[in-house]
Amino acid sequence: MTVGETMRRLEEDDCLVMRLGQPVAYANRTRKPARYIVVIAG
Repeated sequence: MTVGETMRRLEEDDCLVMRLGQPVAYANRTRKPARYIVVIAG
């Protein structure tokens, strides 16, 4: 996952908290299916 210019590798059960306002990109670089949940709180 990339937030702004920072790339983070997330593993199973990882959690990432971030502020919106930067470009966000998700990439699965494996052949395994990936699932994720996005929660936006105001």
